[in-house]
Amino acid sequence: MGCGMTYLPSELGLTPTEIQRDPRRDEEEGVNFGVALSVITALIKLASLDSIPTPPVPPPTALLGEGRPGMSARRCAANIIARQSEAGAPLGVRSNGEISVQERMETIRVQEITREITEKMRTNIAIGPGMALSAAGANSGGPLVAYGATSTPGFGWGVNV
Repeated sequence: MGCGMTYLPSELGLTPTEIQRDPRRDEEEGVNFGVALSVITALIKLASLDSIPTPPVPPPTALLGEGRPGMSARRCAANIIARQSEAGAPLGVRSNGEISVQERMETIRVQEITREITEKMRTNIAIGPGMALSAAGANSGGPLVAYGATSTPGFGWGVNV
């Protein structure tokens, strides 16, 4: 049934992979926006898709991050709380001497966002050409010391600690 609002995934710019496609059916299955069950089924299928990887950061952009101070949950929360006065929010200690619930919730919110970033985030790494390097070691012939510079950019990814 419905009201003629059926759209195929290809019409919405979606292309299912072989894993997501039902092998028993050769045709595309559409979403009828006039039928609630069809919309709910489509939303469940959409939620079960794997996450789409982000594109890599260009090396020059990644190299610009060296001068940044790093993230601080306290500094971020303090900046947000300070700016709430621009929106007319009451700030500071309440008449009974307690910190407002709104300020405490803002601090908790930023701490959780910061924790998510520091524990789950991946960092793209780029090493520019010309980076100085040195190495020291030894082998059966005696000590070895080397100095040089990278000749090509290097790329990788890591985690924040």
